[in-house]
Amino acid sequence: MTERESLVLEAASPEEALEAAAAKWYLEPEDLHVELVDEEKRFFGLLGKRTTYKVVPAFDRSFFLARNTLRKLLAKMGLDLEATLREDGVMDLAGPDKDLLLASNETMRSLEYVLNLMLREELQGQWIKLDSEGYRERRQQALAALALAAAEDALSRRRPVSLEPMTSWERRLIHVELKDRTDVETRSVGEEPLRRVVIWPKKSAAAARGTVTYRFRNRK
Repeated sequence: MTERESLVLEAASPEEALEAAAAKWYLEPEDLHVELVDEEKRFFGLLGKRTTYKVVPAFDRSFFLARNTLRKLLAKMGLDLEATLREDGVMDLAGPDKDLLLASNETMRSLEYVLNLMLREELQGQWIKLDSEGYRERRQQALAALALAAAEDALSRRRPVSLEPMTSWERRLIHVELKDRTDVETRSVGEEPLRRVVIWPKKSAAAARGTVTYRFRNRK
């Protein structure tokens, strides 16, 4: 199967067309989209109808490969989790062991990194993202709130505030959240996996609140 290859075939129903295409491509019926191409009666209706359907994979082949690889990884790790593809191309992880996956901010990001590293040749520059029932959005909202609170902390204390070590994705969210601020600036410092964001009050803004004192303070 090539990427986004389509299959045109005759079938008695859309479900039958999906089953036939899924068997041919070693996929699941829910991995495919089906549409009616043509429907006409045979010999004036004496022999029933001839119905033609077009079946297309919902995603590129690389996404299905990544999903199947991830399922094998989860099984080897002994995690009871199911990986499914969402409409936005993100792989969602759900199941009884979801809390183990989300126990640390690093766990899912590390699994995402390993998966993409394993499939770097097949993905050809694409990056497969992992999520777990809306975790990414909740984490993004939490980091946005943290960035704003830390910025105010840096200004009120008139000294840099150092955040906890974060992944590159998380650090980027902090930088983006504060990039338009004129009173603070952000810098990433340290080496992986302990690289973190430091929020610095700009001298003009800090001076307006009092004497500038640059001493680091960790914020967790």
